[in-house]
Parts: sequence; structure tokens; C-alpha cells
Amino acid sequence: MTKKCLDEIPYNEHRVFVTWENCSLRQWLNNEIFNTAFTDEEKASIISSVLSDKVFVLSREEVLKYLPDETDRQCIPTEYSLNRGTYVNDRGLCAWWTRDSAPNAKAVYLSSY
Repeated sequence: MTKKCLDEIPYNEHRVFVTWENCSLRQWLNNEIFNTAFTDEEKASIISSVLSDKVFVLSREEVLKYLPDETDRQCIPTEYSLNRGTYVNDRGLCAWWTRDSAPNAKAVYLSSY
């Protein structure tokens, strides 16, 4: 799991209602990211989730469960993501996508602004 913003990617490339199952973010994570960000050894050690995904974003409930303290949920952008246009607030934090994010909305802010 990473708490850093790795890239600036929309929940879905088209502004239409889709669920996590059909969103372009899920496809990007399980294809491009899985195939380029991990070595063959790392890929072999990654098990599929209940969702049949190798790489996925947490649900809002999972974020709050596994990262209960606000400071644990602060999302810090990488230099790469900043170069790609990631929005950060005045504290230098960016937002999270969750599996249950509204498809037409911006990412969810789970750390205080």
C-alpha cells in the first residue's frame, strides 16, 4: 500500500456513471501499473483480492479502518504526480480515490484541509 499520490488519473476517463468494476482507473491499475511498476518477482507475490484485482484502491471504509489516525491518511504527492498536474492543498496534501468514490466527482479528501 502506498500513501503517496503516484499519478493524476481520473476515476473514469469519460464523465458517465460507472461502478468500480467498470471504471478506467481500475483497468489502468490492473494493466499498466501492474505490468510496469512491479518486477516479475513482485508480481508473483501479489495475490488477487476478493475483487479479482491485483492492484486496487481501498474503499472509504477500509481507509478509515486501516488508517484510523488522520495523520496516517495524509496523501503526499510524488514529484512525478506533481509534474502530471496533481492538485495539492495549501498544506501540500492531495486527495484519495476510493472504490466507492462518486464517478463524476473529484477524489475524496480523507485528511483534514
